[in-house]
Amino acid sequence: MIETDRPVVLVVDDNPDEQRAAFPRGLDAPARFEVAHPSDVDESLLRDADLVLVDLRIDYWPARDNLAQVGLKPANGLALAAVLREHTNRPGRATGFALRSGHLVDLSVTPPGPPPQALARAHNLEWVFSKMPGVSPDPTPTQAAALARAVRTLPAAWFPADRAATDREVARLLALPVDAAWLPASTRDIANCRPPLTELAEQNHGLLFLRWLLQRILPYPCFLYDTYRLAARMRVSHASLIRGLNGPLATWLDGVAYRGILSDFLGPRWWRAGVEYLLWELGGEAAIPPAALRLRLGTVAGIELDPSPAGEQPVVCVDENYRPLAEAVRPQEAVRIQPDDWPSYASQSWTTVGLAREHERLRALVVEDEQDRVEREAAP
Repeated sequence: MIETDRPVVLVVDDNPDEQRAAFPRGLDAPARFEVAHPSDVDESLLRDADLVLVDLRIDYWPARDNLAQVGLKPANGLALAAVLREHTNRPGRATGFALRSGHLVDLSVTPPGPPPQALARAHNLEWVFSKMPGVSPDPTPTQAAALARAVRTLPAAWFPADRAATDREVARLLALPVDAAWLPASTRDIANCRPPLTELAEQNHGLLFLRWLLQRILPYPCFLYDTYRLAARMRVSHASLIRGLNGPLATWLDGVAYRGILSDFLGPRWWRAGVEYLLWELGGEAAIPPAALRLRLGTVAGIELDPSPAGEQPVVCVDENYRPLAEAVRPQEAVRIQPDDWPSYASQSWTTVGLAREHERLRALVVEDEQDRVEREAAP
C-alpha cells in the first residue's frame, strides 16, 4: 500500500461536540480529525484538510439564519460543500469532499435510493457516508481516513500531453506490479475502462481519476475482483472462500492483491488478470474442469473448499440495494438488469428472478427481452 503522512479530515457539522466523540483522537488514529461548526470553518482549517466531511442537514446555524441575503445562506450541506470547494481550489493541491448524514433518504425520490457512489456522482462529491448511530465499530472514520490518504497521494501535477509520464503515474497510484507476467493484460483492462487522464484530470488536480476509481471501478465488476466475483471465478462458495482467505490461500493470492490507493476502502480486491494467470498456472497452463480446479485450490488453501451452490456456471447477483448476494445463483435463476449508474465497461449486472418479482424497482431494470420471464414467474 502507498504510504503517506497522516491525512487530515475536517468534519463540518452543526453539532460538533457530538461528532468529536464519533471520531478517534490521538496519534494512533488513522487520520487527524478536526471537527468544526460551519460558522467556525476558516481558511486555515480548509488549507490543511485533505478531505472535508459535511453534514447534510444543518439546522443549528444562527449566524446563517439571521441573514436576509438568500445568496449568503447555504440551505444544506450540499450547498455548503459547493461553497467550501471553491475556497480550496488552489494549484498543486487537491481537497476531497464527501457528505455524511443520517438523512440520505432526503436525496432520494423513493427509498432506499441510489447507492453511495451514484449519489456522490450526482452531487459533485467524492463519496457519501451514512451516519450509523449504534453501529460498532462505525466504518466511517476508517473509510474517511482511506479517502483522505488517497487524495493526499494524488500528484501535484498531471501530464495530459505526456503519455509515458501519465502511464507511470497511473501505475504508481494503482500500485501495478511492474514485473508481473500479467501486467500487459491489466494495462489493457484499465485502458478499456477509460480512466480520465487528459485535460479534465489536470484541471481537477487528479480528483476525477480518484472518483473514477472510487465510483466507477471499485463498486463494480471491472478489472478488480471482490470476494464475491473471486469465489464465482473459482467455482467455490463465498463462505468457504472467506474461510480460505484466513490461511494459506491469502498468501497464494498475495501477489495479485490490489494495493493501490483506496485498497482499504471497500474491502479487499484482486487483479482480475492476475487471478486468471494464477489459475492458469494452477491448472498446468491448461483449462481444467471446475471440480479439478476446486480440488487444487483446496490443496493450496489447506482446507476443503465447498463447491459453489450455483454449480459450474455461478452468476453473482445484486439485491434491491445493488449489494451482491451472499452466494451466486444458477443461470436459470438470474435475469439481466440495467441500473442507471452501471458502467458500460463493467461486466453484466444481474439479479434473481425472485428479487425482480418481489421488488418493482428491480423489475423495472430487467432488460426487455427477459421481462417475460419475470412476469411469467410472477403469475399466480
